[in-house]
Amino acid sequence: MASISPGSIAAPSAGLGRERFRQSWWTLRQSTLSLVGLALVGTVVLFALIGPLLIPYGPEDGSAEARLLAPGLDHPFGTDNFGFDILSRVAAAARLDLFVAFVVTGLALLIGASIGLISGYVGGRLDGVIMRAVDTILSFPSFILALGIAAALGNSLRSVIIALTVAYTPFFIRVVRTETLARRDQDFVLAARCAGASTPRVLGLHIFPNVAGPAMVQATLTLGWAILDTAALSFIGIGVRPPEAEWGVMVAEGAKLVVTGEWWVSLFPGLFIAITVLGFNLLGDGLRDILDPERRS
Repeated sequence: MASISPGSIAAPSAGLGRERFRQSWWTLRQSTLSLVGLALVGTVVLFALIGPLLIPYGPEDGSAEARLLAPGLDHPFGTDNFGFDILSRVAAAARLDLFVAFVVTGLALLIGASIGLISGYVGGRLDGVIMRAVDTILSFPSFILALGIAAALGNSLRSVIIALTVAYTPFFIRVVRTETLARRDQDFVLAARCAGASTPRVLGLHIFPNVAGPAMVQATLTLGWAILDTAALSFIGIGVRPPEAEWGVMVAEGAKLVVTGEWWVSLFPGLFIAITVLGFNLLGDGLRDILDPERRS
């Protein structure tokens, strides 16, 4: 009788990656809102990458003569109170905010998925301790928790990243742990165990590929939360500091000028926050439809 090696035991979806990609892309194309979300996110990312290279002004190139100029040919988004070109600063801020969002989401996904896999697979007392800690953290609104951590660590980009990572990690732990509990006793996992596969191998090669979908949906939504919360922390003064180009900082600076008629200072960075968050949310809804056909409207 031929022996079975641990590496030969694969999840039911093995070998169907290409077909699944085609089906997923077809499903995504059926959702107009999901395509809109993908287009919005792609446009903002492209703007962040090439915008600063095409705009003739730097984010901190200003003069007293150019203060508070209304949108026009020379400055399509106008200038701010320091004479800085708002279009240039919005592009630079896009790089910063997207960087924070992807770093925070990546760290929260990595840490949360690792803990969630272990918690759901091992179970028992360890699972109970981890979930009680998760429930404690989730008892605080994520923004309030991030606000407290960022305030304690001080105003810096690193503080924002740490604070948001701590606030978002429990969501990934809960999602991955739930999916792991549903799959740890399925036949393909039991077969891998019987074949002698180690726990890390079972988790990494057999369970994680089957729980990665919900984790990616959570990651897409978290990207939107990170953009919004980064801007909110900077808006209230606990986050990125001026004169650094950041959307929340720019909205805060422009909010003081709305009453005097300089509406453009806060309007354009605020629009980019809304567009980016909307794009990630719509894209996340599309991924959820792909991974769970029963939820399609």
